[in-house]
Amino acid sequence: MPESSRPKSPGTHRRGKRLANPDERERLIDRQLAEAVNSPDWRNLKGKGRRLDLDPPPGVPPDMVMANKIMEDANVQPSWLEDRTALLAKIEARREQWRQWFRRLDRSHAHAARLQEDWAERVRREVADLNRQIRDLNLALPLWRLEVVPLQPEDELAQASTATGKD
Repeated sequence: MPESSRPKSPGTHRRGKRLANPDERERLIDRQLAEAVNSPDWRNLKGKGRRLDLDPPPGVPPDMVMANKIMEDANVQPSWLEDRTALLAKIEARREQWRQWFRRLDRSHAHAARLQEDWAERVRREVADLNRQIRDLNLALPLWRLEVVPLQPEDELAQASTATGKD
């Protein structure tokens, strides 16, 4: 290993000479800090100019703070958060599908009322399925603030039937 890339032990000079005098150590530290501050790496630090938040996040168990920090630095989300994001996207996609079904419904058809009731029953079944998924997700969430509110079939039907927009 090259001399320059070896980690230095505290209180030693670059040549390996032990610094006995505290003043020498202090001057060495000051010089090394000045070199670091003037280096290009120092000017391009991640988070430069932002205040350091040294308080632990509220509501997070102490044993999870470090794990969460590591995951955040690695740009990785916990699986439950990925599941929540996917379920919310699925709900929104399903709502758009219901709006499209309602807009396509031919009200001039002889059996329009029956088609609309079949459509409404399908929406109710899909809402029940989504609510099962919401319940399972909510049981896995560590924070109650992230809970997904169950859907109400009649509210979803009313929303889909009053939505306007292009096909």
